[in-house]
Amino acid sequence: MRSSTEAQNERQAQSLAAVSRLAIDLAAAPPEADLLSLIAESLRGLTGAMAVSISLYDQDSQDLVLTTVVPARPYLTRLASLLRRKPLGMRFRVSRELYQEMLDTVLRFEKTLTATTFGAIPGPVSAAVQQAFGIDYFAGLAFCHGGELLGSSVLVMPRGVQIPPDDVLKLFAHLAAVSLRKKRAEDAFQRRNLDLERLNAAGQALNASLDLDQVLVTVVRQIRELLNVQACSVWLLDDDSRDLVCRRAAGAHAAKVRGWRLSPGQGLAGSVAQNGKSLLVTDTQCDPRHYPGIDEETGLQMRSILSVPLRIKGKMVGVIQALDSRPGRLGTGAVPMVESLASSAAIALENAQLYENLQERLRELSQAQTQLVQTAKMAAVGDLAAGVAHELNTPLTSILGYTEMLLEQTPSDARARRRLEAICRQAAKARDIVRSLLDFAEPHDYIIDRVDLNALLQQSLLLLRQRLENKGIIILEQYEPDLPCPAMDASRMKQVFLNLCINALQAMPHGGTLTVRSERSGDGVAASFIDTGEGIPAENLTRVFEPFFTTRAVDEGTGLGLSVSLGIVQAHGGRIEVQSKVGAGSTFVVWLPLEPPPQEEPGLKAPTKQSRTAEDKTTAGEGSRKAGRPWRPKR
Repeated sequence: MRSSTEAQNERQAQSLAAVSRLAIDLAAAPPEADLLSLIAESLRGLTGAMAVSISLYDQDSQDLVLTTVVPARPYLTRLASLLRRKPLGMRFRVSRELYQEMLDTVLRFEKTLTATTFGAIPGPVSAAVQQAFGIDYFAGLAFCHGGELLGSSVLVMPRGVQIPPDDVLKLFAHLAAVSLRKKRAEDAFQRRNLDLERLNAAGQALNASLDLDQVLVTVVRQIRELLNVQACSVWLLDDDSRDLVCRRAAGAHAAKVRGWRLSPGQGLAGSVAQNGKSLLVTDTQCDPRHYPGIDEETGLQMRSILSVPLRIKGKMVGVIQALDSRPGRLGTGAVPMVESLASSAAIALENAQLYENLQERLRELSQAQTQLVQTAKMAAVGDLAAGVAHELNTPLTSILGYTEMLLEQTPSDARARRRLEAICRQAAKARDIVRSLLDFAEPHDYIIDRVDLNALLQQSLLLLRQRLENKGIIILEQYEPDLPCPAMDASRMKQVFLNLCINALQAMPHGGTLTVRSERSGDGVAASFIDTGEGIPAENLTRVFEPFFTTRAVDEGTGLGLSVSLGIVQAHGGRIEVQSKVGAGSTFVVWLPLEPPPQEEPGLKAPTKQSRTAEDKTTAGEGSRKAGRPWRPKR
């Protein structure tokens, strides 16, 4: 059982992770994103609040203006009914004393909304709101930065929810305030600078997307529009070969140029990549550094070329080129313009690369979260299955015992004998289901030894060969010779192989082909079971290992075979992968390490439920507020 300190540390770690995700989301949010909704949704997810409102501070009127409520339904509808007006746009006056108090305290808890520091509504309505929604208490959070109030949030907290620690909430408020301040500054800048120069417009256009290809498209388009040239290209350095590769081009025959490679120092672009300085050539016929190969490929004679280096944090990453067939078309005034645009392009490229990396990490995180959910599901179902199985064992034993005793005393030609035999068969079937439940739910001791995988697969097939062939199934065996022998429990792993063969049998009711294959795979071995059966629909593919999930008829299985198999394989440190296409068949691959990880108990165990302490059972905020001290929820 975990200590309360461990549980508290875990909650704090989860809260900090949520704050970190907010920081990432705020950094990655495009300009058109709804920043307030993003902050409100993140705050609601962090605290478990029923609802979260955000008000922005109006410096001119010195009011807090209610701007966002999440979720909008049903709270906005109910509030509108109680207030007899639309809640959004409501204003709350902030006095000097209140303003300073919000800067000083940042965080405050109140049992009633009328007393909260961070915005209130009329007393009678507040009581009605609290009663209507079953609210326990309110938390107020001020968004302050640099001694300035930017806005506030009111959290509507339900009973029994533990709010994160104060320092986590204050860190969240700081991040939100920084984002709001940045947003306010951007808005003010846009209002004061409606007549932006073309160069600034091009720079902003580059930062409008976090997709790398789209950024490159924007770069070449903006340069062509900015300089009114015939062609433009972006060359990026290959990290391995250090060649310049044309990633994007615009103009005539651009498709022929894309993908072209220049070795270090080759051509004008290669020269700029080497020395890191911008290069303007007004007539390529007068410059020996010009590489004519591209002109020959495209059939165009480019006479004026401006090449500008692309740097990210001082590191050379590529070259931008503007090209025109007219000599002298590009003058020295174009150099600082393209250099400025190149700086913006470099930032946009870095953001796009960071965004791609972030997306990959988020995909990995999503996969990890899915695995955690599956593990929690199996643990919970394991508890349930074990309890049900133990409860059913005793009456089933009695039914079977008495039925067998009655059968011994009943003549073979008696009418009652057939009914007794039916009872006996059904009770035996129920007993087998109970055994499957226990196999799934309870940990087992594993007898680990070095096992010949090929021999084990052959033994498993031998048990089912006649049954498979009777169903018109052709068995193909493809075993890699001289496989290393992994450490495993042979009987448990044979159960896995039998389950997968039976699964293939059920998928091919009208016959087909079952291919059983073994091979070396990385630092382990793999056994594949490939059938040509019905296949698994995409919507079911993620559920095939869930306990009790089955698409078969009621009397054709319990839905535990694959769950039990997955548990056995995971206990060996392995995994089961599945690929399937409806109408084409399925492939199940069992991967096993040569050396399974050491475990105290090889069997999977469901986590034990911790008993709640007396403090855990106390409702958050229960009791009266002590004089002279602000009220806060118990943690």
